[in-house]
Amino acid sequence: MVGNIAVNSINIAEINRPQVGLKPLLGAYELSFHFSLSGAQDEREKWAVIHTARIQAKTNKSSIHDLGLAQLETPLSLKNDRPINEHFTFYLTLAASQLSKLEDMRDGHDLEFKLMIKGRGGDGQHENAVHDEWRIEMPRSKWIGLLKQAGYMDIMLLEVPMLPKGQVSDEWIDIQHDLEEAQRHFLNREYAACVSQCRKVIEEAGHQSFGEGDWYNPLLKLLGTSPRSTKKEEKSRSDMNKEERQNAIWASLLHYTHQSHHGKSRGGEKSYTRKDAQVVLTLTATFVSML
Repeated sequence: MVGNIAVNSINIAEINRPQVGLKPLLGAYELSFHFSLSGAQDEREKWAVIHTARIQAKTNKSSIHDLGLAQLETPLSLKNDRPINEHFTFYLTLAASQLSKLEDMRDGHDLEFKLMIKGRGGDGQHENAVHDEWRIEMPRSKWIGLLKQAGYMDIMLLEVPMLPKGQVSDEWIDIQHDLEEAQRHFLNREYAACVSQCRKVIEEAGHQSFGEGDWYNPLLKLLGTSPRSTKKEEKSRSDMNKEERQNAIWASLLHYTHQSHHGKSRGGEKSYTRKDAQVVLTLTATFVSML
């Protein structure tokens, strides 16, 4: 790692022993960068005050991604009229979705963080902006250790878009509204209503994608055909290709939500837990995003 603080193009301190930390917050994570700073005393007096650092990240396979503006608990004030020996930490709050995006970008590779330091400095005659760049190499093994320590590995964080990519028709906009309504039911603890609304989304999204009103029954029927119970010229579930098996997952999800759509006299079910609704809502949003 290379980094220093320069005032009017003259270095007054060097960075050493960088440490990266990651800890969980309520619904978010705190990424921290701790540094030791040292500099020799100099008769040519200079000063600097550091406030923030813009944090970016990249891998050797990716472009640079901006993570946000990190803050110090208090501004770092330096003067080289005496030896400099300081310890300080930049803190950056990341939403769970941001950390998930960072992992998507990392894609299993080592990380490199770049900190663009912002502040002011002077020499008694001239005052200018201070803007140095510090880089920290983060091997994947150390980063994975931080993820485990922060509890990130205990929960899978996925960002699922609410609509297929590109331009969509009015019908898909209606499906998005239905999916948002399902999400609203989930947030209001209306879990049976959430599952029922998801059924509507799956049914309509499947119709838009496969062009058939009864797209799910042939898949469910095929899924239930054992090779032992079919004739040689008939297709069984073992003959299904990848696309058919994938579509059968969504047909099974629709089948699972069937009971939420009916009353007791028709075998209806209203007792759904938060976990039930969470699984259905997540899979439904995934289904829509894959079409």
